[in-house]
Amino acid sequence: MYPKPELHAETRIVISPIAAPSIMGLFGYGSAAMVTGSWLAGWWGDASSPFYFAPFVLLYGGIVQLLAALWDALAVGMHSAWGSYWTAYGILQLLIGLLAPPPDNFGAFAIWFVPLAAITWIGTILSLTQSIGLAAVLGTLALSSTLFAVGNWRILTCVLRTPKVSGYTVVVNRVGGYVLFISSILALYVGTALMVANETGYVFPPVFVMPKSRRRVPVATGAGEPGVKKGQ
Repeated sequence: MYPKPELHAETRIVISPIAAPSIMGLFGYGSAAMVTGSWLAGWWGDASSPFYFAPFVLLYGGIVQLLAALWDALAVGMHSAWGSYWTAYGILQLLIGLLAPPPDNFGAFAIWFVPLAAITWIGTILSLTQSIGLAAVLGTLALSSTLFAVGNWRILTCVLRTPKVSGYTVVVNRVGGYVLFISSILALYVGTALMVANETGYVFPPVFVMPKSRRRVPVATGAGEPGVKKGQ
């Protein structure tokens, strides 16, 4: 009789390759911003349209961005903020469509954009260390957030007290929609560049990566080995 070998519990670690999460974050944001921005710019639809695109904005613009926020410091700040916004916006529009229109209180909605604009302006400055393309996405997004905050701020009615206030609000919001749409195009552009770089190793179309960012040693897959890829 041979002695039975001792049984030891073995731990297996399997690391699977992970693509840059900002690919899905940028595509999710870009798609939601394109739909919403074009509607705000007055290119299509009516007052009931948000109820129909709210589920798409909620899932792709909101939840997908929140998933993308799990990696990389800059991605955490930007995708978590805007993923939360698009999720809340989608839920709000669904509630409005199912229940009743809200009271005419633009100031309450404008307050959403105050912290969002501040966070996004900070992200714009920090993104200048990475690439001009990403800074362009965040810069136009920050500008549109600022325009929406100013355009919807109800206190303007009390301060200006002119017949042009309502028209002023409409014009500023419409301009914000145009800027948001431009930001969505830039987001899809940068997301495409990240996806191409992930698959081929070449950054195309160009996003004008900053020299300091190029010198960073990325955490990436080895030759024929599984690994983890950096978020941005």
